[in-house]
Amino acid sequence: MPKGSCVCGDFTYELDGAPHTALICHCVPCQKSGGPNGSYDLIIKQDKVKKLAGKTKSFVRKGDSGKELAYDLCDNCGTTMWCTLEIIPGMLIVKAGTLDDPEYLEHEGRPVKELFTRNRPSWCCGLEGVEQREGA
Repeated sequence: MPKGSCVCGDFTYELDGAPHTALICHCVPCQKSGGPNGSYDLIIKQDKVKKLAGKTKSFVRKGDSGKELAYDLCDNCGTTMWCTLEIIPGMLIVKAGTLDDPEYLEHEGRPVKELFTRNRPSWCCGLEGVEQREGA
């Protein structure tokens, strides 16, 4: 089972199953946390993610839809581990960069869509063969 961790290594987790989908998000909050080219995310059932060690702290914000998003960050270093969205209950949006084995992403985590492309910088090309959406 693939494992993941935060920058400092205090918080660790493992995935018990393949993600439902993978995507790149260019919304403004994802750009603020992941850089101008956005965030690489895996959407997986919440019960398929097992916390192994460490604590998280959370904060909640409203998305463009008016629905809530809750973010879980490492309590020590502040790495965003994942978020939950009110509009897709029972699922986690895991930050793919927190996975410890990049080889896993070659097989299970290829992005199938890009969201909020209207915010994507002009120098950042869309992924070939991937659905492009201006919003969510």
